[in-house]
Amino acid sequence: MKVEWEGRVCEFDSIELRLSQWDQIAAFTGHTSPKAWEEATLNRDDPAFPRSATAALWLMLAQNGEDVKLAELDPPYQKFWVALVSAVTAEAEAAKAAADADPTKAAAGSGGKSARATAGSAG
Repeated sequence: MKVEWEGRVCEFDSIELRLSQWDQIAAFTGHTSPKAWEEATLNRDDPAFPRSATAALWLMLAQNGEDVKLAELDPPYQKFWVALVSAVTAEAEAAKAAADADPTKAAAGSGGKSARATAGSAG
């Protein structure tokens, strides 16, 4: 998905998570599964939200060629949450519009990108 962040558009796809990246995220956030991490990333009521959102930002930056150390990243993580939720919402709306225009695509979904599956819990 495309996330607007600090004046640029970045690609972000949690399905592209590498094992070495997951190991860093798990150590940083304390999560034991990618699903739990993704859910905490989109849920500001989760106690792990600050570290989870920071880890998601780190992954997005890495996916866009930036070499940033996760432990040294100190972002405005709630601002990133707003950008991420906006991207998830925009993608869901685009998928719905496409499905409405072509009902044969409704069964195909959004390609199985797991970060989108938890978008309904954002808030």
